[in-house]
Amino acid sequence: MSLLTMNRVTAGYQKGIEILDGISISVAEGSITGVIGLNGAGKSTLFKTTLNFLPPSDGEIRFDGSSLVGIAPYNMIDHGLWLIPQENGLFPQMSVEDNFLLPLRHLDRTTARSRMMSALERFPELRDRLSSLAGSLSGGQQKLLEIAKATAIAPRLLMVDEPSIGLSPAYVDQAYESFSRLRDAGTTVMLVDHEVERVIDIADYVYVLGIGKIVEEGRPDDMQGDVAEIVRRWMLTE
Repeated sequence: MSLLTMNRVTAGYQKGIEILDGISISVAEGSITGVIGLNGAGKSTLFKTTLNFLPPSDGEIRFDGSSLVGIAPYNMIDHGLWLIPQENGLFPQMSVEDNFLLPLRHLDRTTARSRMMSALERFPELRDRLSSLAGSLSGGQQKLLEIAKATAIAPRLLMVDEPSIGLSPAYVDQAYESFSRLRDAGTTVMLVDHEVERVIDIADYVYVLGIGKIVEEGRPDDMQGDVAEIVRRWMLTE
């Protein structure tokens, strides 16, 4: 069953200059769907358009069968969508605990703290830094904090934009292990990353994005040829 569908979606930042050109994507519930491609292909724009930061100029986006048109980005969490952005999405002058509890403010404090501590069981280095300012954490710790928050929020669809940027291999390993656990716990994950091989290793289904168009798609094991080579080929031909 598809949880998210994008049907011939077109979007851009200036009239007449489209970044996404008739994109069609289907994200199966309970899966990890990867989107890979060269820089500037429109990977991050795909997320911004889905969440209405950049409304599409054409096409349709549906989540669990209902249109996302007209829903403000800050209300997407109420519909079960959450984004871990490429840029730091934390409040650096707030404590780790306050950053954690902010998106759980609709819950009573006891329930919110219980969710937080449960999520932190797999992130002991964060559990010991609850009173620290989020801005004092290392880049890797900040990314883990965003993933731990998503674990506590438990959205139906978690969208993750370039989680590997600026992280050491050890932190990237932790991040990808977390995505697998989230899928196993019932969260659908849509993942954009320049680390092609890591995406291929974890994804159930992969879309290769050229300049604004899907140029290849399929299950990693079924795709013709090495996926990394497919991406390199499109980098040379576009």
